[in-house]
Amino acid sequence: MTRRGPGEGSLKRRVRNGRVEWEARLPLDEWRVGADGRRRRRYFYAVRKRQADARRALEEARRDRERGIRVADRPRTVGELLGRWLAHRTDLRPRTRESYEGTVRLHLAPALGEVPLQRLEVAHVDRMIAALQEKGLSPTSVRYAVKVLRNALAEGERLGWVARNAARLARPPAPRVAEVRPFSGAEVQTLLSAVSGDRMGAYVVLVLSLGLRESEALGLRWEDVDLDRRVVAIRRQLAFRAGGFELVEPKSWAGRRVLALPELAASALRGHRRLQMEERLRCGPGWSNDLGLVFTTATGRPLHRRNVLRWFQGVLRGAGLPVRGIKELRHTAASLLHAQGLSSREIMEVLGHSDVRITLNTYTHVFDENRRRAAERMDAALGARHERDHERDHERQIRVAGAGSRFEKWSGRQDLNLRPPDPQSGALPGCATPRIAGPESNRAAGSAPEPRD
Repeated sequence: MTRRGPGEGSLKRRVRNGRVEWEARLPLDEWRVGADGRRRRRYFYAVRKRQADARRALEEARRDRERGIRVADRPRTVGELLGRWLAHRTDLRPRTRESYEGTVRLHLAPALGEVPLQRLEVAHVDRMIAALQEKGLSPTSVRYAVKVLRNALAEGERLGWVARNAARLARPPAPRVAEVRPFSGAEVQTLLSAVSGDRMGAYVVLVLSLGLRESEALGLRWEDVDLDRRVVAIRRQLAFRAGGFELVEPKSWAGRRVLALPELAASALRGHRRLQMEERLRCGPGWSNDLGLVFTTATGRPLHRRNVLRWFQGVLRGAGLPVRGIKELRHTAASLLHAQGLSSREIMEVLGHSDVRITLNTYTHVFDENRRRAAERMDAALGARHERDHERDHERQIRVAGAGSRFEKWSGRQDLNLRPPDPQSGALPGCATPRIAGPESNRAAGSAPEPRD
């Protein structure tokens, strides 16, 4: 084994409490000032049970030193990595950040927060998954927690803080397919009648007509609506932060779209604009709609999605309809678009999905009808062919039966002692077979030979 050069570090075998351990030691380009005022070099130390693990830690520390990463800046535990990852994710949407922070605080930090980052194994993640399932979390929530951990470890893997992503190798439970319950045609008519005349009736009509997301409808501004041309541009979404409301960009490029307004939705928005102008005049100086939103409170302030959901479910109870979420209006819009003959890609563009697979997977109940219709058409095509083949078989059986009846007719003539005709020549047994006269037959019969040229 070659001897390491100066500054490359060392591996040392030692025995502590009767167990063998391996210590990795590497001098760093960092200095500290001791109690006596003298500068002393910092060293990287790592103790592992196996020599291979200690050597791997030494190599990682050497790479960090070459790249200028300070050991003091390197997270030591999974909890520190999660905290730094969240602090540097400035691109997260407000609701996404809130969800990530809640997942880290409630599930990830209690289970893995104290685990040393370099010692995190797949077994730790598997035990966390089992513990979350024992607590009664749904498969979707467990998978979401693993996803958050996987994203954080991916960042640590990119920066060289971890050798591998243990969450990527874990096996979360299979996802549970959510039941989609769109409104039926009769329920849609009942709902429209129930919200007719309500100050939020236009909201239901718009979401139902265009399949908008809740945040898209609540973040819609009057400057994005052209009632003369009957078009609406979806450019922003309403988000709620601790400091208040703000308009944010859609998550994907497909979320930015321009949609045509049905006449029913355009008429509802015209009536809603007149109602909002009356409320503004009635409110006076207390009116505050700085964002220019279409749907606001009676004083012009943004609407919180929870308050809208509470109002919507109250309308459903009053109309005698099953209580559902506002998202069911979006599902219903997909069903109505499909009923009008739009393809899956056209529905994807209206709903603002970035991938047609999202549309197909989310609205499987809608496209099941397509599959059934295709099966019925194939059944009809194959069934018609089967009927034609059956008719030809039946005609063939009739012809065979007719030949059999003629055979029975001949075989029944016992008094004449006749047999049926020969199947090849058609001649009757005991009768001369007619032939075309030729030279040999003529000479045999004693006739004169044919004249020759």
